[in-house]
Amino acid sequence: MRRAEQLEGRVLVVEDEPGVQKFLSRLISMTGAEVVAAFDGKEALQALPPGEDVFLAILDLNLPDASGLDILREIRRTHSALPVILSSGYDASELPPELMEDRYLRFLRKPYQIAIFWEAFDSVLSEA
Repeated sequence: MRRAEQLEGRVLVVEDEPGVQKFLSRLISMTGAEVVAAFDGKEALQALPPGEDVFLAILDLNLPDASGLDILREIRRTHSALPVILSSGYDASELPPELMEDRYLRFLRKPYQIAIFWEAFDSVLSEA
């Protein structure tokens, strides 16, 4: 396990690729956090009602029913300071410029190494 301390609370993992979702869920579970998994945007928003105790969201940019950017914008309406890791096979330069200014957002280009994932995880949580 990468983190020395155990985390409490929930992490939302929004990923439509079952293997990637399962891998991320196992990895995050090692921190002590509870994982709430969603395969699409609708499930993601249902899992994140206002006031929910989720402390981090990991969001795939390409979802079967919605754009990850649209889901991120909806998350920001109700959870403006929720740390989010946005991941995609596309380059970060394709993201709208205003997202790059979001201090509670980190971008990971797929495929990524575990060490790079933990760097983004630690970095975005340190901003919260």
